[in-house]
Amino acid sequence: MRAWIPLVLASSIASPMLVPLLPAHAAEGLGDLPIVQTPLKTAIGDFAEHRHLVDANVGYRFIPKVDGFIVGLGSSCAPGERTVRLYRESDAAELAMAAVSTIQAGVWNYTEVSPVLVSSGTSYVVASRSTGDYCLTAVESWPIEGTAVRIEAGVGNGNLATDAMPQESTGWNVLGLPDVKFLPLGIFP
Repeated sequence: MRAWIPLVLASSIASPMLVPLLPAHAAEGLGDLPIVQTPLKTAIGDFAEHRHLVDANVGYRFIPKVDGFIVGLGSSCAPGERTVRLYRESDAAELAMAAVSTIQAGVWNYTEVSPVLVSSGTSYVVASRSTGDYCLTAVESWPIEGTAVRIEAGVGNGNLATDAMPQESTGWNVLGLPDVKFLPLGIFP
């Protein structure tokens, strides 16, 4: 028999939200405990190549495997401040934005955002805009299968000086090295 322990999440919603998060027996070793996922950081670790580019909005497209919340936006790049945005791909709606300060390529830094509910099976884009240096990593093959998130492809904009959601393929690269902090709502499939 599985009993569910509710979790109260503070959000921009007027009242707290009760979410069934984990079975009661999970507390015995926390084996089933959903933790915050950082999909790109988990996939590439500390590797990043530093480059110079003027004013680009670049990142990756991903699909959550379960419903959850985006609770932070981050980056790993050369020293500086980047604006990291989360978009819903279907309508290019900007769902969250954060200024992220980075200190060097290979060191990840995240800024908390008001939780944004994301749905399993729906495509989202996370992008980092920098007006100077940027970083990249090469990907051996697409997609990158994570525990709770599938990274579909790297994306960028041909029109560099824009905050618009990037849509063009960047081939085998993820440019800008943005990332999300994803809190799954439930046990992974």
